[in-house]
Amino acid sequence: MEVSIHTNIIKNFIKKLGLDDTDNYLRDQLLITSKKVIVTREEIDKIIELTKYQDNSDEKLHLKYKLEETKDKLKNLLKKLKATDEMYLCFKSYIKNNNQLKY
Repeated sequence: MEVSIHTNIIKNFIKKLGLDDTDNYLRDQLLITSKKVIVTREEIDKIIELTKYQDNSDEKLHLKYKLEETKDKLKNLLKKLKATDEMYLCFKSYIKNNNQLKY
């Protein structure tokens, strides 16, 4: 976890949004990204299932490319989810370690 980068971002969020809104924003981002991960995983499963029943080679090729694109999308979403989770943990730690901030 890159604490210094996250800490600066957290400080800016708190300065602009306040504690409660920063907390709400980060929680919302975790929820939104988690939902996108679930939808993307379901999409991957559907594409794999469609590929099993496809006889047309052109359509199989199209599904193969769509599967790779969707897997890349999932990787990016998982990276975003991890970064947001790290930022939220940093936020909680920052609040805990700064006694002047009451949360």
